[in-house]
Amino acid sequence: RRSRNHVASRPCLVEQTTGVVASRDRLSKWPAANGRIDSHSMRRRNGRAADEAPHSAHGHSHTSHSHRGDTFVRNSRILTLAAFVALLAFTWLSWSPLPRRGLSTQAAPRMATLDLLKALQVERPGSQLADVVVVGGGLAGLSAAIEAHRAGAANVIILEKTGAIAGNSAKATSGINGVQSSFQKASGLEDSLEKFVNDTLLSGKGKSDATLVHILGRESADAIEFLHTEGSLELTSVRQLGGHSAARTHKQAPRSDGKPSPIGWNIMSALRDRLGKLQGIQVITNARMTKIIDHNDGLEVIGVAYEKTDAELGPNGRPVEHHIYALSTILTTGGYAYGHTPGAKSLLAESLPKAADLATTSGPQATGDGIRAAKEIGAAVVDMDQVQIHPTAFVDPANPTSQTRFLAPEALRGCGGILVNNEGKRFASELMRRDALTAAIMEQPQRESDDVWKRGRAYLVMSEGAAASFDAASVAFYEKKGLFRRFADLHDFAVGTGMPNDTLTSTLGGYGQMCMNNTADHFGRPQETMKHPPFATGPLLVAMVEPAVHYTMGGLKINACAEVQRAGESDESSYFKSIVGFFAAGEVTGGVHGANRLGGNSLLECVVFGRRAGRRAAECAKVTTGFSRALAPTNWTPLRLRQVKDVVDSPESVVRIFRFSLPSTRHVTGLDIGQYVKIRAVIDDEEVVRSYSPITRPDDYGLIELMIKISKQQEGKMTTYLKNLEVGDIVDFCGPFGGPAAAFLANPDVRKVGMIAGGAGITPMLQVIRAVFKSEEDFLRTSVSAERSFKRRRGAEVYAPVQNRPMEMKLIYGANRPHQLIFRDLLTEKAKKKGNFDVTFTVDPPRPDGWDGLVGYVDESMIDQFM
Repeated sequence: RRSRNHVASRPCLVEQTTGVVASRDRLSKWPAANGRIDSHSMRRRNGRAADEAPHSAHGHSHTSHSHRGDTFVRNSRILTLAAFVALLAFTWLSWSPLPRRGLSTQAAPRMATLDLLKALQVERPGSQLADVVVVGGGLAGLSAAIEAHRAGAANVIILEKTGAIAGNSAKATSGINGVQSSFQKASGLEDSLEKFVNDTLLSGKGKSDATLVHILGRESADAIEFLHTEGSLELTSVRQLGGHSAARTHKQAPRSDGKPSPIGWNIMSALRDRLGKLQGIQVITNARMTKIIDHNDGLEVIGVAYEKTDAELGPNGRPVEHHIYALSTILTTGGYAYGHTPGAKSLLAESLPKAADLATTSGPQATGDGIRAAKEIGAAVVDMDQVQIHPTAFVDPANPTSQTRFLAPEALRGCGGILVNNEGKRFASELMRRDALTAAIMEQPQRESDDVWKRGRAYLVMSEGAAASFDAASVAFYEKKGLFRRFADLHDFAVGTGMPNDTLTSTLGGYGQMCMNNTADHFGRPQETMKHPPFATGPLLVAMVEPAVHYTMGGLKINACAEVQRAGESDESSYFKSIVGFFAAGEVTGGVHGANRLGGNSLLECVVFGRRAGRRAAECAKVTTGFSRALAPTNWTPLRLRQVKDVVDSPESVVRIFRFSLPSTRHVTGLDIGQYVKIRAVIDDEEVVRSYSPITRPDDYGLIELMIKISKQQEGKMTTYLKNLEVGDIVDFCGPFGGPAAAFLANPDVRKVGMIAGGAGITPMLQVIRAVFKSEEDFLRTSVSAERSFKRRRGAEVYAPVQNRPMEMKLIYGANRPHQLIFRDLLTEKAKKKGNFDVTFTVDPPRPDGWDGLVGYVDESMIDQFM
């Protein structure tokens, strides 16, 4: 151990985020005017707001360091040392008998290349090679395939389990939501993104991923335009469904020829026709996926295997397994709402046993095959116990115990239909949230002597005016199927159903009066939907309905780019890691709807995230040689903001993490540890450029994170710009700059690293700490049997497994107040679990209330004691 005097008498290696190496003497004399001293006193001396400062000679502006923490030292030499966010590296060269592997400061796992896929194709005759393979031929799959083609994927293959492209999407009848679409605006309807997000989050009961919901709403108008452009669909009829605060659910207007116009079928037909006109998209039907082909122990997906269910069996009596190799795979296989699988426990029964015996509106293809296959390669799932029971599915009087139901669309109620129980009474707002209305129906009295009423059921009652408002042709179709019955008047209705005439008269008469007088409904039904009431004079259209399993909100965990996440792989920011080249969209995913889905959001989710998956997959497929560097110091690269997370929020400032997507999961930043990037914005016709250090490691692929302290008191141009950034916005990046300042980490002789940081200036330290921990994990993952070296023991050379000596790390972390110590709990937890990491926290005097930690400024005695 070097003595304190020895350290003080020699230049000490100091690492800054810019990669500048300076001696201790130089640091103490660094001029304040260069904008590098991040302390209130020095900023005041400079005489200008930090946010407006010009760049220094070393490439950093005042702003780039103004977010790096508050002053927490007063001694001038130590002030400069700490406020510089210094990193001290001490090297011992000869005393340890155990070698330490050098830490790669710019490493990324070796990924599959196009040449590898071609080699695999040669090894397996009959296999195919594609840019993008899409598994599932519903709306999400078709949206993904078309968008991937538009984004440059020249060879796209769609696999469909059944004999035709359709999926559950073709059954949709209520419509697709859109916020501020051209059709909504043309109808004079007021709506906002904020309303949509609030409605969806409220429906999700705190389980929805707010980022995904924001994207869903923000891109909803584009989704409507996509269907209009690609499918020539005029979605001019806009209605309000249950749980929505505005009319935003789009469908086509009734046809002039009187034929039914089901929205789901029309959308699928239009996009199917569009596929036939595109070169480079192949559809394979009757293709049941058997497995997902992964690579690098589940780090990436390189294709799928499937069987043709309509082909002859192979020599072994089993279907022949075919392989498709691709640099991008998109899963759009749907949910698991069909729980009546013979001979095996369904995924629905595993996830929510109480729902397995209910009837379902889903087809037999909705068994969750894709979710099972993805879990086998390590994909994460979310909210698997969240299953939506739709309140109104038709009960066929000819087969009342059937396990499969036609959906009675929510729009039937939105256009004027009401619900009554078997006593002839209304019992709830027909347009309350689906989960709430389901519970209300289930609570209605049952007829013990009648098998038809053995479960909670109700009657849906409509006037002819309401039927015409919905779609008279579709209602006629339901009537032809025996699902709607037509009654001449109320008396006929009462006789035909065995309900008391007086009660029905009171119910329908009272509701009709409220509609005509425009008075509030005592159940809270929105007044704008109280039109075309069913009157006692008839005629009346009546259908028996009951709750049925309709949709599964749980599924594969995705991020904002529709990338499937790995299970158990969250990093220090509590984010999951993506599986490279693997995407998902539609009902196969979870996180968008939370505990309950609003009507109209299913088709919307398919289009929005299907298109996102397609674009991202196409970009991923363009990287054919492993990983590619996303950034360059000589030109600007546009990156899209994916996620925003506040880690500290105080009256003075907010520390915010901005997560930006690189072009694909096959891209890394190209930065080394300690290097920084520049971002630019055009503000009031002026180009403003600032520099920031990322907290992501060099081997973090597909993303870059910046942790920035934003003042609430200084309204500088960049501060205002950063405050107003929203998910989906584009920001220009270039880099890397500085460094490589942490190159010493790659030196196997470096055994100990000391770090000093203040406030938000923890960012480069997080890079170092995370890189060291990651290096240890990689070493363990490769196993001692895979890596061997010579070591000397008692003077003799012995061939033995490497014993990787962990690098010892010590951190002194200070701030004005405890809340400014970012990730304090996480760092404390890491220090308890990791024997090679120790952290000391200190705050400025006087001692804050409730703080039992160290109080004092970082000075030589503190460094001597804790480092």
